[in-house]
Amino acid sequence: MAKKKYARCFVGAALAAAVMMPGIAFASDDTQDANVREQQCELSQEAIERSSRDDAWSFNFTFLGATAQAPSWREKDDYSSTYIGVNHMWCDRFMVYVDGAKDGYGNGRTNCTEYGAAAVRHTGEFKIWNQVREKGFSYALLTGWANYEAGTASGLWSPDCWNESAYPVINCVG
Repeated sequence: MAKKKYARCFVGAALAAAVMMPGIAFASDDTQDANVREQQCELSQEAIERSSRDDAWSFNFTFLGATAQAPSWREKDDYSSTYIGVNHMWCDRFMVYVDGAKDGYGNGRTNCTEYGAAAVRHTGEFKIWNQVREKGFSYALLTGWANYEAGTASGLWSPDCWNESAYPVINCVG
């Protein structure tokens, strides 16, 4: 009886080894696939660094209804949300928009913010849903509007959000 038990263990071990062998035989293919994926990431690294690079913005709302904008238009490379980091806020709340344009001069400027606007109510890091690329534009600009009171706010932004799941969305619904 003991011999049958050991024989079953031996057969089971041999079967497990045989099943594992094809994985070992193709290990070089997996390494090759990983190298291809790594090269693909490297190819897009320039675009990632360009469009998800954080630039400073500062809004000075001198009166209720005042508008302000980030210093310059930025290329938008993908269909992701726009990132906004609010480091300083000396007002109750304000609205932000992501405008799209055909070029870095603002030609064809259009509000591309989904639901029309996004509300900033406190400091933090957020994403803004927009349709800049979906509407055929290649450039984006962060714009602010004092809808409640005068004040100031500042922080960082980038047209493309490289980590969508890390930030809450602040767009107004409906």
